[in-house]
Amino acid sequence: MAQQNSPQTSPATARSSEVAPKVDVASVAAPSTPAAATPATKQAAEVKKSDLPAETTKESTPPRSMAQIEADMAATRERLANTIGQLQAELTPKNLARKQLDKVRSFYIDEYGAVRPDRVAMTAGVVVGGYVVIRVTKRVFS
Repeated sequence: MAQQNSPQTSPATARSSEVAPKVDVASVAAPSTPAAATPATKQAAEVKKSDLPAETTKESTPPRSMAQIEADMAATRERLANTIGQLQAELTPKNLARKQLDKVRSFYIDEYGAVRPDRVAMTAGVVVGGYVVIRVTKRVFS
């Protein structure tokens, strides 16, 4: 076997031969210290008091009046009643049976309304196979 006289480059030498971007060392900030923080990082680190929940702000919120509390409770009660009504409508036996029937139909019928013969054949095979197993088991153990 003849060896080729081409220089073999390892991944490390291949990377070192690539052109790397030059970085100005003076413009790179030192590790983050409070004195070295730029205005942009200070601004990003600050959190507006309006973004925090009322419990975490140092300013106290004015107390709500009894009418405001009662209005909030009535609105919450109304939303809860609507949610319960929707759940009751979804969970009626008629709607549950319709949903299950739709699932079975979608298994055997494609989105264009055509029957999926592979799935029908598969189901027929399972039914016939189960029937044969039951009959054979009865004959063997009778």
